[in-house]
Amino acid sequence: MTGKRQRVAQLFDRVGFSRALMALRGMAPPIWLTVITYHRVGEAKASDELGEEVFDSTPQFFEEHVEFIARHGSFVDTAEVIAHLGGAPLPKNPVMITFDDGYRECIDVVLPILKRHGGKATFFITTDHMNERRMFWWDRIAVIFRRSALDTIAIDFPRKLELARDEAAQACLEIVKQERELDLPRFLAHLEERAQVTISEEEEARFVEQVLMTWEEVLALRDAGMDIQSHTCSHRVVQTLAPDMLERELGESRRVLEERLEQPVRALAYPVGYPIGDDRVIRGALEKAGYEIAFTNATGPAPTYRPMDRFEIPRMAMDSLYDAPFFRSVMALPALGYT
Repeated sequence: MTGKRQRVAQLFDRVGFSRALMALRGMAPPIWLTVITYHRVGEAKASDELGEEVFDSTPQFFEEHVEFIARHGSFVDTAEVIAHLGGAPLPKNPVMITFDDGYRECIDVVLPILKRHGGKATFFITTDHMNERRMFWWDRIAVIFRRSALDTIAIDFPRKLELARDEAAQACLEIVKQERELDLPRFLAHLEERAQVTISEEEEARFVEQVLMTWEEVLALRDAGMDIQSHTCSHRVVQTLAPDMLERELGESRRVLEERLEQPVRALAYPVGYPIGDDRVIRGALEKAGYEIAFTNATGPAPTYRPMDRFEIPRMAMDSLYDAPFFRSVMALPALGYT
């Protein structure tokens, strides 16, 4: 399917279909709000302990993406989406660029590219990691298993499993994403013990300094006109949390951000991005915390020809497959994309 979509997209772009369709759509009210998700922008290296696929885009590809939006679409942010839900029209070919987590490339790579093309983006920040300067749990898991010298790792928390080293990281990521009320610090410590790997506090501090923004850099994004919103406190999947922890993850992250930013925080991006459906507990916690909208991920474009669920606005996940021709075609016809 991947190869077929890319071949179709390449053909569309080569014959000028992408630009023509964007121009045609720009003559009428938009039928889609395209919200695209990135995490990191950079050049992959085989030596990177986080793995070769840690980046969603190269700087070159990302600049081509932004340049195309600037030429044929309109950049929108949280305020414009909320206004649209209240009845205001969206601009032609609206695209909302979003970045999750708070990696350093947001300030070092992404911001200069956006500024060159008059673009803007929304950055969803995890507040505990900013405050505590701790590794993200998925990064820590990746490092643990890339360093382990064992061929097989046996764990017995939260359940007994025998994991081949080359499959262990993915299996443990799924545990964190799916296990309800998981004691995450205990789980990570257990993995280090069983993999016979130690990540010292000093080493973690150096790692975080290299890959994570500081609060000063988040404020620099704000001062450059970028949109800053919430990605919870510790990037736990909301469906896995007990009600009291859920309220803390949503409410405290918004409180901290508003205190730091000195401006309202109105939106949340769900960590990992699973849809919440009709989950009344999550919807009630969002209401209580004061959020006006919330975004899923890897769920496609957001049609504007029907009412939009304000707590389940879909986004399209970017990855390294999105070179310029593929991106242009997906912006013109979102059904070609990998949701």
